[in-house]
Amino acid sequence: MSTTRRGLRAEQILTALMNTGSVNGAAMSLECQQRTIYDRLRKAHFKELYRAAQSEAVRVASGKLSRAVSTAVNVTVNIMCDETAPAQTRLSAANTILNNAARFTEITNILDRLEALEGGGDEEYNCKA
Repeated sequence: MSTTRRGLRAEQILTALMNTGSVNGAAMSLECQQRTIYDRLRKAHFKELYRAAQSEAVRVASGKLSRAVSTAVNVTVNIMCDETAPAQTRLSAANTILNNAARFTEITNILDRLEALEGGGDEEYNCKA
């Protein structure tokens, strides 16, 4: 690794951080000292840019996962219904569907309860002097 490279632009460092996932990896890919990356991460403006890049990456990944869910469910249902598939494979697909359906139901119920508590809690705990 070379010594500190002061001419690195924020975009280069952000790209390296996002592509490698670590300060060490970013420093290696940019051929600079880790200290250069840490110094930049201490700056408020750069920290904002980094958080925005991370948020965008999560948003993109979340969108991809959401689109894949339907396909995954269809594949699992097809396996479960395929009479030519081994019984253990069909059973495994059925268990996957049942377990995920149960988890989905639990999470939905918890979210409904939380929403009711948050929405109705204001009147219940409103103190009048």
